[in-house]
Amino acid sequence: MRRTLLVVVLLATACTTAPIDTTSSIPPPITTTTTTMPVGPGECGHALLTDERIPSTAVADEIIARFIADRNAGVGAEGCLTDEAAQTYASPTFPTCLYSCTDLAVLQLPEDPVIVGAGQTSLGPAREVLVTYQISQTLTRVMREKYVVQTIRGPGDQRQVLIGGVDVQPKTQVDDVRGRQVIDDFLRALSAGAWDVADSLLVGEGVTDEVDQRLPGIRDSAPEEVFAPFCDTALCGGAYEILDSTATSQLVRTYQVSFTTNDGSETIAMPVGAFAGRLTVAALPPEGSTGDSVSSLEELFFPGGYDGIVAFVDYNALQLGDNWYLWPSASSQRNIQVIGDAVAFDGIGGVELAPLADGTVGAPTVIANTGWSLAGTVVEDGEGSVLVTDGQRLIAYKLSNKELRTIAEAPADETIACASVSTADVLVTLVAGDSTTYNLYSFADGALIDEFQPDKADGCGVLSPDGTAFVYPADVSLHNPQSVGLMSVENGNEVDRWSVLAEARIGSATHTPLSFDGRYVIADLIVPLDDEAYVQNLDVGRRFVVDTQTGDQWMVDTSAQILFPPG
Repeated sequence: MRRTLLVVVLLATACTTAPIDTTSSIPPPITTTTTTMPVGPGECGHALLTDERIPSTAVADEIIARFIADRNAGVGAEGCLTDEAAQTYASPTFPTCLYSCTDLAVLQLPEDPVIVGAGQTSLGPAREVLVTYQISQTLTRVMREKYVVQTIRGPGDQRQVLIGGVDVQPKTQVDDVRGRQVIDDFLRALSAGAWDVADSLLVGEGVTDEVDQRLPGIRDSAPEEVFAPFCDTALCGGAYEILDSTATSQLVRTYQVSFTTNDGSETIAMPVGAFAGRLTVAALPPEGSTGDSVSSLEELFFPGGYDGIVAFVDYNALQLGDNWYLWPSASSQRNIQVIGDAVAFDGIGGVELAPLADGTVGAPTVIANTGWSLAGTVVEDGEGSVLVTDGQRLIAYKLSNKELRTIAEAPADETIACASVSTADVLVTLVAGDSTTYNLYSFADGALIDEFQPDKADGCGVLSPDGTAFVYPADVSLHNPQSVGLMSVENGNEVDRWSVLAEARIGSATHTPLSFDGRYVIADLIVPLDDEAYVQNLDVGRRFVVDTQTGDQWMVDTSAQILFPPG
């Protein structure tokens, strides 16, 4: 033992870097060497050695500090990594840039990194550092770099300390836009008395002390018995505004929400947490009363009122008129469309159809296998049909008798992207490379009626219910649709065009981004094309609305998808 200590003291004296202190009762020996191992550039070029097989937290933080310092200096950081860990930074693009990025991202490393614990592995401690990437003037991403620190065989009986594994994840799993949607859905469900939906959005097992105290029986009583008396005295239906948010942990983002009361306004913190891939709210609206009610989605989209029936797809529910249907998997489904008392969508098994009954979306039935996708829905003479496509054929599936009928086939060099149906005709969107064409077919016999190729069209066209016009997204540059065009079916002329009033583009990752009832056009908005690779969620949480009769335009802050059911 005396001999081992003497070797450590001599080595420490000979080096330019002194041993660092640890908080353990018996600090492990730490040193660097310039004599027994090759010396490389930067601080990582001087090997960090220890006598311990499992490095201590202090040793781990030392190697991480050297790693960050060399990245800031632009040289030598590879010397702190194992070959496996170095592969993480093989591509210098967001979010794995070692020194700088070759894409739009600008790496901003901390000068004095705050290193925090992230658990313990069999090889050594896991530690984390937050790293910032500036994407544009308005877009910044903070990433959580997790390092597993280990040792490998070094000179003599010593071991070299290295970063053996790197995992890069967002600072929080709760995206700002998605978290806002969950709070909106929760508060609007309370306002509408959709107790089952509200209950599903409130944190479940391990509810917070506040929720437990303010909602007696939340763990074992029916939602109606819990929420109805609570909302008699709380601001369940009051007007509110979501102000801002902060990522408070990897699994939680906390929002500041201001509620309007008869005595002014009251701002509270409402955390949204991620668990098993789902988001829930961990707070409740405050006690109080107000004369200002929260607006429904229908009132936001149509301030002057709406005569027909509209549907909204929320985070975990479907609204159809005044009815709410609990649908826990709503946010993970694609190409959702309502038809009669059912909802069709692209699910795991293919095109699926699920009934709407008793306040829930029921178990789905597969009507077209994987490889087919939902293209549209139609009601003709009271009979509902679902249109499906495999990219080459458009098939009508009649729900009453399961009859299949081919409506259209794509030319060899084109692909069917989607379809939209009026009372008599079908508008099929065909794509070939960067070219988009809209073909109009008779729904009755599949005869080709007309072809349209508007200037700079890019995306699915949507036919009006009476079949006299259709709307489509139009480019300002390649694959950057920022305007909505309205084209007459009768003469093929463009009637009007409206530009999106936002730094965004028309699009959606899950469905056709345009909805059209013959008067109102609603366009879903996603991030600018240049920002697409740098965000957790493409949806910007805004919808662009145009009244095609008056030309009026406005924005609605929501992530809900609006649907105009056929028939």
